[in-house]
Amino acid sequence: MRRIFILAIFSLIGLQARSENFSCTVHDAVITATDTTMVCRIDGEEIAMDLPAGTHLRGIDAFGEGIIAITEGKTILYWDSPFDKARRRDMDIKGELIRLDAGKEICHAVTDRSEIVSIDLALQGKVFEFNSHYSDYYGKVRIIDIACGPTAIFIAVELEDGRPGAFTSTRGTVWSQRELDYSVNGVWHIFEKVPHSISYEELSDSFVLHCDGGLEFHLPACSHCNYVVSTSL
Repeated sequence: MRRIFILAIFSLIGLQARSENFSCTVHDAVITATDTTMVCRIDGEEIAMDLPAGTHLRGIDAFGEGIIAITEGKTILYWDSPFDKARRRDMDIKGELIRLDAGKEICHAVTDRSEIVSIDLALQGKVFEFNSHYSDYYGKVRIIDIACGPTAIFIAVELEDGRPGAFTSTRGTVWSQRELDYSVNGVWHIFEKVPHSISYEELSDSFVLHCDGGLEFHLPACSHCNYVVSTSL
């Protein structure tokens, strides 16, 4: 599912300094959330959704027929509809959940310990520790975000030497690195900006690394067709 993130950045230092709003669409309802509130907008009305006391959200998305959310810590919440109470499931992970993106049948989330959690519609999670499997090949990476497309999953990472990186997988267990090279007027360059997020763009059928200053790096299916877009005015 495609996510819409509206980021109000009050500081560039630390995750806690960033105030985030989240939204997703489920059927005819638009769900909007801050870190402590969720509202369903449908048929011109606003309805406050059930959110357990003390919850601090890290992200939401449409998943199956309902809404899934990750919270600070290790907890997944799921609403079968905007009018139901949230179901809670604690994940058996080492880190804290930081980002998620939901596909049709699997929702993928990542933690601040570079774990990838694949959650099915029964809210059962399988954990893949990226650095345990791939640090001998790529060094230890810091996973920043994850995005799901129709046939692939991408993670945006910061490599051990501080450079940006991207890896792709079909099911979330076998990953290959995607080169961040691109051509301008026949001259090849290497993209060097570390992104703050990644998303799937249906219109161009590409994954997009989003960077500060409105800079975007597009990763289409063709691995030799990467390109940079500046959205700043």
